[in-house]
Amino acid sequence: MSFLLLLLLCAANGVLVRSRNARESCELKLKQMHVRAQQFDDSRGQTVHCRGRVTTHYCDGSCRSKMIPSFSTRAGFAKLCRCCFERSSEVVNVWLDHCEAPDGTRVPGRYFQMLEPTSCGCQRCT
Repeated sequence: MSFLLLLLLCAANGVLVRSRNARESCELKLKQMHVRAQQFDDSRGQTVHCRGRVTTHYCDGSCRSKMIPSFSTRAGFAKLCRCCFERSSEVVNVWLDHCEAPDGTRVPGRYFQMLEPTSCGCQRCT
């Protein structure tokens, strides 16, 4: 009870209370993942289904968010949320080596385009 009272007094007096783990750590990481894609093959006149493993970048980490008292909101608190997002990205070509026609016939592998992050950072959540 005394901790809660102290926390309320600190909030009322404008004292900022932070945890030791309040650092932001949004990073670009590398991961191998299984991908499935399909593409219409003009020469066959049908859709080809492909799959394979690709190594790709992704954004991962934690960002500081907070909820502060506010007289201008109905709930009495304003939420300031930050999330780990890509800051920039590029289109990359990935090779999927296992492809099949709708009847199950194996067909040659092919390239597909995929959007991949090139940098990450903490930004306001949407």
